[in-house]
Amino acid sequence: FADHLRFDMGHAPARIGMSGSIPKKDTDPFKRNKIFSIIGGGVLVKVRQRTLIERNISAELSIKMVETLHPEIEDVFDSMADSYDWSVEDSYNLNNRDRITTIAEYIKKNHAEDPVNTLILCHNGLGTILSEYLGCGLIVDETPSKERDELFNLFDTTDGHMFCATFGTSGTGISSNRIFRMYMIDVGKNETYIMQGIGRGLRLDGVIDKVEVIDVSSNNKYAKKHRTVRKRIYRREHFPFTEKPEKIMVIDGISDS
Repeated sequence: FADHLRFDMGHAPARIGMSGSIPKKDTDPFKRNKIFSIIGGGVLVKVRQRTLIERNISAELSIKMVETLHPEIEDVFDSMADSYDWSVEDSYNLNNRDRITTIAEYIKKNHAEDPVNTLILCHNGLGTILSEYLGCGLIVDETPSKERDELFNLFDTTDGHMFCATFGTSGTGISSNRIFRMYMIDVGKNETYIMQGIGRGLRLDGVIDKVEVIDVSSNNKYAKKHRTVRKRIYRREHFPFTEKPEKIMVIDGISDS
């Protein structure tokens, strides 16, 4: 599409570009300039998602904050002092089976009580373990387009459909009208992932027209900082969210039971 605009449509006297999100200058200046170069200029009009919701163009939204607690691991992290950095926490998020299994049990419980179409957005390592435990599909970079389409198309024809997908593959560019619950697990502070991820559930289906977003993160150093950033974004966008997170206690050894 970019090549078509640049090489085939370069002579066009007027062009219009639409994007759900444009990176900030300090986040990804290269991508920002590339977008502006393709659409032929800067931002002309910015419409808040809240405005689209109020005008019944987007579905109603509610965000539930959820925090996982893991005292044994948190004590270890506290003892590391200056040797503790983001890589330590990231590795824990992606690989700790007890935490991932606890999150899976939480998802299973919610789905059993209210089996609506559910999209679980997460990062690759966590998604691999989570999808295995839940027995559901998973979309990653290597997943063929046909398989991706099949998983998303089931939202249109079934109820209670659920699968996992990484933020990079399915957080943007996907349009499905019947996603009624969405999990964003350890989404961090990347505003594109946050806003575009939420956007996956805001398509109107003409019947329910509501989506519940469940924002899951840990009680660790960087997760708490990132959660503060997300809350700031939610306030700015006037998204309703639970200020006080629901607490989930991670059970050591649950992944072996």
